[in-house]
Amino acid sequence: MSAGAPTLSPRRRTAPVRTIAVVLIALILIAAGVRWATTRNQAQASNAPAPTAAPGGSSAGEAPTPEVTVMTAASRVLSQPIRVSGTLRSDEVVALTSKAQGFIRSVTVREGDRVTRGQLLVRIDETEIRAQHDRARAALASAQAKLQQAITQRGIKNAAANTDFRRAGQQVENTRTRLSQAKSLAGVQWTGSSALRRS
Repeated sequence: MSAGAPTLSPRRRTAPVRTIAVVLIALILIAAGVRWATTRNQAQASNAPAPTAAPGGSSAGEAPTPEVTVMTAASRVLSQPIRVSGTLRSDEVVALTSKAQGFIRSVTVREGDRVTRGQLLVRIDETEIRAQHDRARAALASAQAKLQQAITQRGIKNAAANTDFRRAGQQVENTRTRLSQAKSLAGVQWTGSSALRRS
């Protein structure tokens, strides 16, 4: 070999040989598939029955006329019951949620029962909800007392009293908001029992 002649690595020399081998294998597989399909079609053609004369005088090339029994449609009771197993699925799925959290005391419906909007579904233990409500009312009363005290002190031209007045007013607004949230969590006015109703 001369110094100027390019040399091929063993990997580059085998690349064309591999490509040719893959192409040859693919051609052999295609030819075998065509041969198999042709042989199968010939075997089916040789096993097919020879056309015969159809009843009613039709020639051998025409399809025979099938016999049909005609009956009048009528409503009847099915004499044999059809027993199947499976799962029924509803077209609609309704997710129920509660505004208030708590332990469920009782469930007033069963799975599969039809329910209507506003129907009582479950009773929730109201102990925690009532306690939150009472705490919010006590905080509101305390904030209102502080506000009243700040109002009386406001008459004095004291900068600290003005700050307390604004702070107390803000506390009143905050506690009113918490009380409103507690009421909406309860979902009902406090008439002696709380209940989750479907909305």
